[in-house]
Amino acid sequence: MTAVNFSTTVLPFTLRFEGGKVDDPRDPGGRTNQGVTQTTFSAWLKQRGHPERDVYTLSRDERDDIYRSVFWNALGGDALPDGVDLVCFDFAVNSGPSRALKTYRSRSSNDPTMIVRSVCAARLRFDRGLAVWNTFKRGWTARVAACEALGLKMAEHARIGVAPGAPATEGTARKLLTEAAAASTSAKAHAVRGTGAVAGNAVAGSIGGVSHASALSSVVLVIIGLCLTVTTVVSFWRRFQQQARASALAAEAFKADAPRPRLVRASPTP
Repeated sequence: MTAVNFSTTVLPFTLRFEGGKVDDPRDPGGRTNQGVTQTTFSAWLKQRGHPERDVYTLSRDERDDIYRSVFWNALGGDALPDGVDLVCFDFAVNSGPSRALKTYRSRSSNDPTMIVRSVCAARLRFDRGLAVWNTFKRGWTARVAACEALGLKMAEHARIGVAPGAPATEGTARKLLTEAAAASTSAKAHAVRGTGAVAGNAVAGSIGGVSHASALSSVVLVIIGLCLTVTTVVSFWRRFQQQARASALAAEAFKADAPRPRLVRASPTP
């Protein structure tokens, strides 16, 4: 819960995913430089009485001021708990401060760790409803997973009195790896479920191809096939999501200079 987080940890994270000049016709944000859209830049210039300019001419100081004034300050970032400030800010940059703030205020817990998880989950749910989801889903999913992992580390560091941007302590690394293992297990379960649905769909299709199948049976089989298809898509998507979380959590646990925790195997039951 400090203003220092903005420049030392939060903004550097966002810039990892927002670097460079982009004008992708598939992206509704349009012409963008280092994550700042032409629309945002134009509004910022107008507010300060400056003439219109191409966002590609954006300076580093202008970029930082925009991120602080338009996004960080709009969220009250200086007052947010460590980790929560990161996930809300990065969400705001992608989807607007009002949506990020609304999501944060709708939380059901005051525990920073729980808030980090819930905000990231809500962000992905929102992203999945966008028309361009299929185009950007892999990059967005990886970004949210990395954001959650760093946010959890920051929240844990705040709890034990360690600088939020410092490499994970041994205890923090253990917690992150425990979550990574749970995510990996979940990914495997979704993979099994998705594979089962594929097999079930194939069986339904084979039965439906039998010439003497009744019209009613054919309709039922079509419905079953559609349900299995949806199950397959959802299962494989959730597998990818959990795999991304597992990778991001493990990566955050083993960042440079982070001590590798000694994992103790449970003794076999006599």
